[in-house]
Amino acid sequence: MATKKKKPEKTDEIVKKQFKRKVKRRIIEEYVEEPDEEFEVVKNQKEEIEETTVEYEPKRNMYVGFWRRFFAQCIDAVFVSITFGIGMIVNLITEPLYGWTVGKYLLGIRVVSEKTMRPSGIINNWIMRSLIGKCILDTLVLGIGWIWPAFDSKKQAWHDKIAGTIVVYKRFMD
Repeated sequence: MATKKKKPEKTDEIVKKQFKRKVKRRIIEEYVEEPDEEFEVVKNQKEEIEETTVEYEPKRNMYVGFWRRFFAQCIDAVFVSITFGIGMIVNLITEPLYGWTVGKYLLGIRVVSEKTMRPSGIINNWIMRSLIGKCILDTLVLGIGWIWPAFDSKKQAWHDKIAGTIVVYKRFMD
């Protein structure tokens, strides 16, 4: 009579090892191959975005010309005179933070960074635009810097060029 070979009994350790192998295999199958596919999807999306991204082109007539800037300056001068200098403090705070003085606000114009189209910030506006640009450069050279927007393609005064700012209509900021 032939004896049947008995299968060795599986101990708990063998069962645990087999289970761990199955789990590892599933994890490897599910998660190791997917990142490659996800990477391809992300790479394709990045290429699509790069293809559809265009360089920023300024809109026609977005730059504020000499006369509107001049009238905004006149409104500011009247406002500062009426408020006995308090208007100067208001303008010194609002122009770098929000891009407007009272005169610019009333005429719907804003001073923004040429690169970001956002207000230029306190240091850039106060130091570069106001102190160096307006007080020193524009004024010392017979005021030519003040009338320069009438001849410039981007309607920038010298203080705007130094600070990297432009003066635009508010509707182009939105």
